[in-house]
Amino acid sequence: MRVFVSPERVYEELGAVRYRLSWELLKPEAEGKEEIDFDRDLDYRSGSFKTKKAAINNGKRIVKLGSTFFGVAVVTKQVVDWLSEQDGIAEWSDTSDRETVEV
Repeated sequence: MRVFVSPERVYEELGAVRYRLSWELLKPEAEGKEEIDFDRDLDYRSGSFKTKKAAINNGKRIVKLGSTFFGVAVVTKQVVDWLSEQDGIAEWSDTSDRETVEV
């Protein structure tokens, strides 16, 4: 069954799978600070991929470039699930299937 997925405003199959890659960057204005405020000084980034392999490969590339604040990236399996079945709106929901990418 195809459903409307919010907030992307696209239609996907209920139960469709994708893999979200996420990592943190230090904002340029925070460079050299003695204390980092994780809420203000980090920029949270993510991207979505159709396969776990693609997400992991991109995560390895990002970590190797030194583009992550913590030196890791995280790949999370997501599935399309109901946000509001009554209204016919779905969302990408995280699963417990997570993998940390390190080099």
